[in-house]
Amino acid sequence: MKRFNTGRVKRGSLKILILNAVKSGPVKSYEIMKSLENMTNGIYSPSPGAIYPVLKKLTDSGLIRVYEEDGTKYYVIAPKGEKELQEFKEEVKHLLTNKGEKGLILPKIFELGVLLYKNSRDIDEKKAKDIINILDDCKYKIEQLLKREISN
Repeated sequence: MKRFNTGRVKRGSLKILILNAVKSGPVKSYEIMKSLENMTNGIYSPSPGAIYPVLKKLTDSGLIRVYEEDGTKYYVIAPKGEKELQEFKEEVKHLLTNKGEKGLILPKIFELGVLLYKNSRDIDEKKAKDIINILDDCKYKIEQLLKREISN
């Protein structure tokens, strides 16, 4: 099974995944990496180079705590991290449970991701550039639509 490059996972997404991985109790960094691999059904297997900077940032911002025992570091979620994780889950839950057209937005985005993943071997540099242009155009149009809604 093909795995995604760690550079493709946005740090914000990784932050939430790590908070979710440490919520159940003290865990080592290796256990966090394995948890993320399990959460993504093996599609994403993070490297230490992807995990450690995010762990440091989460620790520095008070979202997780780290302690050392017998030379091994353990990570636990802090109350501030629990709050942030819960707020994120509520936002996602709201989007996923919405009825009507609004409830179809995230599944459509997921379908697009699956389509690109399944066809990744057929995407050469030209197609990649074209796809990026299409996605940039789509993002721009959505931003304009949302700006119109806010200003009305």
